[in-house]
Amino acid sequence: MIRTVEYGTKKVVYHINFTDRKTAALNVNPDQSIVVNAPKETSPKRLDELVLKRARWLLKQQREFAKLPDVNPGFSYKSGETHRYLGRQYRLKIVKSSQIDIKLKMGRIEVSSNEVAPEVIKTLLDRWFELKSQQKLEEKFQKCLLVFTDTSKKPRLRIKTMKKRWGSCTKNGTITLNPELIHCASSAIEYVIFHELSHLVEMNHSAKFYRILSKYVPNWEKVKERLDQQGTEFLL
Repeated sequence: MIRTVEYGTKKVVYHINFTDRKTAALNVNPDQSIVVNAPKETSPKRLDELVLKRARWLLKQQREFAKLPDVNPGFSYKSGETHRYLGRQYRLKIVKSSQIDIKLKMGRIEVSSNEVAPEVIKTLLDRWFELKSQQKLEEKFQKCLLVFTDTSKKPRLRIKTMKKRWGSCTKNGTITLNPELIHCASSAIEYVIFHELSHLVEMNHSAKFYRILSKYVPNWEKVKERLDQQGTEFLL
């Protein structure tokens, strides 16, 4: 359901999703769309009032997302540009060498190679990020699984690129993580993992689901907000 309310000279358009949750929640997506998840018995008029009450904040969030680039501007793969790894920005340094190597050194990603053409550096760096994502996401997954006590199910982990999602969970217990998470902070990676682990207990985004998630990531809303902003950079 789509509703529109007037806030001064502005029109605020929002989408309503009726769910099993007990309270209403407002979200602004990276594409600037506003979504209200609300209990099934909530009247549209009550939601209009809620949106009007938060209209100033909603419009501010839309302006912030509007400032972000619509697409990833791409990289030149030359010394001096920055690349994100586990939430931190690292400056790229290219070193001509007979030995191929990539290492983190004093806030830099140092790439050593005999061939320093951008397409060669891109291939080396992409491969490095791929290997790191396999290693780090597996480590994080096992760490989170050890403390997740709401189910005895043993999920299977799969790491696969997804265009629109950071993670997913199937009914048969397969959890998929997007390797692009390697660019995000550890807190964001753990949030995605606990989010998908919570789906092992409750597949829907119900009140029960959010109670479980909040046990492991009490500040999940703030983490999700930062992750949504990064989604415009790393998700296609």
